Amino acid sequence: MRAFLMIVIAFALAGCSSLDRPYPDRQLYVFSASESDERASASDDAPLLRVSRAVIAAPFGSRAMQYRVGDNQFEPDYYHAWADDPGKLIAGAAIEALNAQGSWRAVLDDGSMAAPSQTLELYVDALYADVTGSSTQAVLSVRATLLDDDQFVLMSERFEERRDVPRGDPAALVEAWNGLLDEMLGRIARQSS
Repeated sequence: MRAFLMIVIAFALAGCSSLDRPYPDRQLYVFSASESDERASASDDAPLLRVSRAVIAAPFGSRAMQYRVGDNQFEPDYYHAWADDPGKLIAGAAIEALNAQGSWRAVLDDGSMAAPSQTLELYVDALYADVTGSSTQAVLSVRATLLDDDQFVLMSERFEERRDVPRGDPAALVEAWNGLLDEMLGRIARQSS
């Protein structure tokens, strides 16, 4: 019995040694609007805008970054992920960027009690890194719908953009997505004015 117990302890200790293997640190990222030194001022009669939480199509709504590796094949990267739900992060970046544009008196989130005169709905149907070609591309596709307070559609447009990024560089990938989002939000602001 004692020999059996020694064997069990030896196996247990051998199994614990595998816990010492270093695993890569998980890196978390956010969407952010480009830095602006000053906010453009809106007129006093400019509308109030509410930005709804962005709806993200599966499989892109998970916190893990997604990589397109083949036709209809995606792989998640659990070690490079979003710090929060990507829909919340995109909506937050949109609020920050659109507030700086000056097309609206204020840009509010879903939780605001103020009655907006316009609402921006964002539906993200693509948010991934395409690694199927010779270069990695950041892909962002968003349907933006701007509604007035009577739910009348003022603008509805699909924005789909790609940008080349260095292969194997998640930080550059996030920077590219942020740049694509900034460009899209700038076009929304110009079209709504």
